[in-house]
Amino acid sequence: MDVPGTLAEQLAKGRIPYGLAQCRIFERPGDFMETSPFGVRIHPVTGERITHNGVDGAVWTGTALGESTIVAPLPGIVLEAVDGIPGFSRECPRGNYVILDHGNGLQTRYFHLECGSVRVRPADIVQVGTRLGFMGKTGLATGEHIHFELWLDGIPVNPTPFLKTPPNDRNPIV
Repeated sequence: MDVPGTLAEQLAKGRIPYGLAQCRIFERPGDFMETSPFGVRIHPVTGERITHNGVDGAVWTGTALGESTIVAPLPGIVLEAVDGIPGFSRECPRGNYVILDHGNGLQTRYFHLECGSVRVRPADIVQVGTRLGFMGKTGLATGEHIHFELWLDGIPVNPTPFLKTPPNDRNPIV
């Protein structure tokens, strides 16, 4: 059965075409466990019903806070990199963040990075594993975590089906 629409539109609706279903093509951008999924949710700070355009991840038990590195899962170019937001901020809800362009309409976004930890600048070229910063709790965040987004052709897509799975012997700090 052929599903109409672009690949991005299909993915945004949760329709993963045959062949991509178990692809797991991305390295995980950090050592974390997903704690808030992609999709509609109640925002933990504002209490509003919103669309959560990414996934949130908490650090694992035994990981020192402020030492959980976030890395590029694919090669790309830095489109935006913001550092200097010291903590909670309603004015800057993303906190410190990095946006990468991987070509072919694919972007990844990393929000709430620790203040002073962002190690890339706009126009930098990154490779798989390039350090972007540390997981933090800046912007509109209730605790230390990473908010990770995947965009294809300007449409947010659930990144979970495309992330390589973490070791299953870990426990998150939540």
